[in-house]
Amino acid sequence: MYPNITVYQNLEFALKIHKVEKEECKRRLEKILETLNLTAYRDRLLRQLSGGQKQRVALGRGMAKKKQHFSVG
Repeated sequence: MYPNITVYQNLEFALKIHKVEKEECKRRLEKILETLNLTAYRDRLLRQLSGGQKQRVALGRGMAKKKQHFSVG
């Protein structure tokens, strides 16, 4: 994960390296942000997050690579 880019950009990077189409990428990222309760932090730099929030971003990066993912909560 990269501390000098936003939460959204960190998640997006995981999809870009797998060449996921732009609309599919956006759809997956919005769902992941919502599922992991990170929507309010999407524009924050990773270095500004707590340890638990960083762990959720890391989990989101893993989820982003899968077409289907689980629901938390």
